[in-house]
Amino acid sequence: MKTLIRLFGDEAKTKLLRLFLFNPEANYTIGELAKNTDMRESVLKKTVYELKIIGIISQRLVVREKTIVTKSKKAKSAAKTKILKAKGVGYFLNRKFPYISILTDLMAAANLRIDDKLTNEIASIGKIKLAIASGIFVREPDTRLDLLIVGDEVNENSLARHIDILEKEIGRELRYSFLTTADYNYRAGMSDRLIRDVLDYKYIVLIDKIGFSFKK
Repeated sequence: MKTLIRLFGDEAKTKLLRLFLFNPEANYTIGELAKNTDMRESVLKKTVYELKIIGIISQRLVVREKTIVTKSKKAKSAAKTKILKAKGVGYFLNRKFPYISILTDLMAAANLRIDDKLTNEIASIGKIKLAIASGIFVREPDTRLDLLIVGDEVNENSLARHIDILEKEIGRELRYSFLTTADYNYRAGMSDRLIRDVLDYKYIVLIDKIGFSFKK
């Protein structure tokens, strides 16, 4: 992350580029960008303007729906649901920008390391025996998972929190699966579809304490 920040100038620009490059079909309002990046709207507005000037992102009018439920003061009265529509400006990746492929490759390669944060975050949640990165980390969109984690004595709530932090860092939702060592060994022995869906594509082994690389 630090390397990318130095390259692109600031954290906001790096986070926005990641978000748009890894979600090329999506469009976001400023509020949605703030939610996805954990950054202030005032900072994002300036950065979005800069990216528009460069030509990496474009804008269009979008309509968002918001559901409001109102309850009557009378206990017997049913709650009323109202759907409101609001127009706003949405921002999206300009896929005609000439360096999109190069930038996406750079971001994907950087995601694998994020200053070694990915491996360190995973290793800190318990007795991790195996961690494999695939999918978004190696630009294999058809892969079923981005992360396969195998270990014991892992607090799954802690795992979910770490994944959430990582998603904010990367700029998109991660597809991941956690298996105990016993469950993994059973599935691997049965050539389980989940395991095969990861191993049949490109992947990188981040942690291996069960001799996975040797067995393979």
